[in-house]
This record gives sequence, structure tokens and C-alpha cells, in this order.
Amino acid sequence: MSEALLASFTQPQAFDSEQLGRPVVRLAPAIAEHPERLRQETAAWRRGGVWLASLRLLAERAAGCEDVLAEHGFRRIETLVTFERSTAAPPPAVYPVERATREDGHEAIAIARSAFRYDRYHADPLVPNAAADRLKGAWVANSLAGRAEAVLVARWDGRVAGFVTLMQTAEAGVIDLVATAPAAQGRGIGRALVAASLAFVAGRRPRLRVATQADNVASQRLYRGCGFAEVARQATYHWVNPELAR
Repeated sequence: MSEALLASFTQPQAFDSEQLGRPVVRLAPAIAEHPERLRQETAAWRRGGVWLASLRLLAERAAGCEDVLAEHGFRRIETLVTFERSTAAPPPAVYPVERATREDGHEAIAIARSAFRYDRYHADPLVPNAAADRLKGAWVANSLAGRAEAVLVARWDGRVAGFVTLMQTAEAGVIDLVATAPAAQGRGIGRALVAASLAFVAGRRPRLRVATQADNVASQRLYRGCGFAEVARQATYHWVNPELAR
């Protein structure tokens, strides 16, 4: 195997590194098939000051790699469940949803910094929750600045009660991030945001895709209730440098 191919297994994550305050890298799935390379990489990360490495594998593939990954210090953090559905005939929204304005940014970012608990950084006890909250807030700020195809907001009682950021691939629209303010949960805000996402993507892409954690039962119930079907499961692993874990 060429050195160029081996080097391509590890990809620095500039955004995550900046928000979490320490170097973060992501691994290509193929590295799980090369235990010696894993050993070399973890040794290099210790020397080079990498704090966290993440790896995501299809669930059916992960089953055969668990022992090797554990041997090299990787911990299974989450199972990511991906759903899809056609953008035809979206369900009706029970709350007004519209494109976010610049004035909505402060409220949307505040929601992002308080609403997430199941994502891989919040789920990892070795990642401070404050850092994970900060990352989500910056994610929304970047989306509002143009990273996302669109940012939609739902309003309740005159305030932003939830948001969704939308992206597109060649095949489908993607719900990149979605959240409801803790005080507004249980009022149908999430369903309204999903319905508006389907309406926005309709005519642009034939399908809409979204992913959530297996532990997030409420989100899975929402997506299934809106007509989405599960299409994939992935296992997420983290390696945290033991020299920098404290």
C-alpha cells in the first residue's frame, strides 16, 4: 500500500479542532482493516499532540472490528441511524416556518448551545459539555453565514422556537442540524421544521435524508411519524489521547 494512500486515512478537522480547543482528526473507514496502521497512527497522535480521533463504520462492518479497535484505544460512542423519504406530499406544518434572518441568529445559536445531548461529542464523557455546546453554536453561526443551503426557523410566542439547517448532495437534500428550544419541546415544533424542510427540498431533490442517534428515541419517532424509513446504521468510535485526557 502506498504512503499516499496510508496518509489519506487521517484527515485533520479544522472546525472541530478550533471549537474544541485541541487537535481533532477523522479516520477513513478503510483504516479499520489495517491494524498495524492503527498502531502507527495512535503512536503518532500521542507524539504529535492529537487529542481526539473519530471513526465511523457501517454497523454490519463494525461488528468484525470491535476487538481490534478496542485494542488500540477506541471506544464506541454512538450508533448513528440514517433515515430517508420522498419529498413528495410533505405533512402539514402546524407552526409558521420561514427562512432565518440575520436577526434570528442570536436566538438560533442560543438554542443550538442548549438543545443537544445525544450527538457524539455530548455523548463522550471525555469531551466537556461546554465545548460540545460551543461547537453546536458555531455550527449554526456558520450555517447562517452561508455554509448551509438554507436555515429555516419556527416561531412560537413571538420568538424563535427551533431551527433546521439544510444541505444538498447530488442525490438528496440533507437535514444537517435541527433543534427545538427546550422550553418549546413537545409542541410540534420539530414536526413543523421537518415538514418545512420537505417542502423546501421538493423540486430541488427527490429525497430528504436525516440522521440521528439510536439513543434519541424521540427524534426517531418524529422522523418515522413524518414518513421517513431507516436506510443505514453506523457505529461511531472515538480515540482520546490518554496524555491529554485530563
